[in-house]
Amino acid sequence: AWGQSPDRFELQVGWRGGLRFALPAGEGALPPYDRALPLLSQFLEGGVEGRSAPRTSQMALAIESELTAAVTQARDSHSNMHPLGRLKFYHDALGLILCAPLTASRLRLFQELVDEAQAMNVQSPGPEWDGWAAHYRAVLDALTGVDLAGPTPPAVGDDPQAFLTGDGRTLDAEGLKAHANELRAQVVFFAAADARYVELYGRLLALSVFKHSDTPCLVVIHVIGGAASLAAAAATLGIDDPRLILTGDGFDASAVVTRCYDAPPKGQIEIPVAHYQSVRFQRLGALLEILQRPVFVSDIDLLLQRGVSDLLDHWRDADLVINENEGNTQAGSRITANLLLARPTQATAMMLRWLRAYLNERLSRETVTRWIDQIALNLARHHLALHAPEARIGTFDTLSDINNVMFSEYMPGHPFRFLSLYHGFDVSTLED
Repeated sequence: AWGQSPDRFELQVGWRGGLRFALPAGEGALPPYDRALPLLSQFLEGGVEGRSAPRTSQMALAIESELTAAVTQARDSHSNMHPLGRLKFYHDALGLILCAPLTASRLRLFQELVDEAQAMNVQSPGPEWDGWAAHYRAVLDALTGVDLAGPTPPAVGDDPQAFLTGDGRTLDAEGLKAHANELRAQVVFFAAADARYVELYGRLLALSVFKHSDTPCLVVIHVIGGAASLAAAAATLGIDDPRLILTGDGFDASAVVTRCYDAPPKGQIEIPVAHYQSVRFQRLGALLEILQRPVFVSDIDLLLQRGVSDLLDHWRDADLVINENEGNTQAGSRITANLLLARPTQATAMMLRWLRAYLNERLSRETVTRWIDQIALNLARHHLALHAPEARIGTFDTLSDINNVMFSEYMPGHPFRFLSLYHGFDVSTLED
């Protein structure tokens, strides 16, 4: 698409890091369905036979080469490339820097590139490019003024929260802690969404956890803007189970004046998607502090498909486990926010304090990228690495733990422990 760079071809696909595909079935479809699904997933995720992740050394070399090329293109002010094309290469270079540990020299380069990009007077070459100009500018703004090496902000206090159990009991924070102890819960599944999405997906999430979890658990659903109507939200779920916990806040979507931008073709989004997507990370630190148990934080449109005891044991020494797309080098897509495992450690608390302070400030600006939650996770991971290099951050297996490929309907025999439904999934195809 960039006529000034004929040797470069780029294809951007997917939504929030996912790729939609379908498998042809029937006579003559080879290999058999139960083998084709994991093989195709492995191919799309960049794996090789016998390995569950791309080869690190080759990926590091590729990132270095791509970074050198992107920086060269971005800084070449004498080329015939339109400034928007150069801004895109600045965007690419900044994302590539965040794909590797940040040394002092890389931190300097990151800041230099941000400053250079912000100093450019980029005007869209035409109406068909307006959306890309807004998107790149919004992402660049999210990366501007970020002090990754600076001190970690202090914890932010919340107003006292009320919690409503699935069987109708109202609890405060101490009551929730006692309730978890009484149920001998060992792990928590946590999601946040507005009342509409809670009604659409909350019941599916909770029932899938209760059906498949092989570890005593709680399911905590935060109803965004629903603090005063938890009973109504509980009624829409219809789950009379003490393991279900509802909580909420006083968020008023109509009061948000921040403009939220996505990449084309979506462009400006009329509802405050960035705010909705960020709430679970803004509230996670307080929930960990109360319950002192590992927490799976997810999108609400996600289903548990098998037990988690082996996963918890495998990452028993990790502070956090993230869903990292090792084949994606964009700042807003390197980490997919649909699944995170957080343990109540000092390192986790440090990262979440930085994350919350960053999100609070960015969500109060005039404009924000809809990818702000994933950018925030990416940046917060680096802040933690700089301040607590001994912290351990694991990664989910994207060939079996969580899907970064998109299904339009339920596929029996899929290999994923957590099935992320993504936008447009036909829930009528789900099994009981």
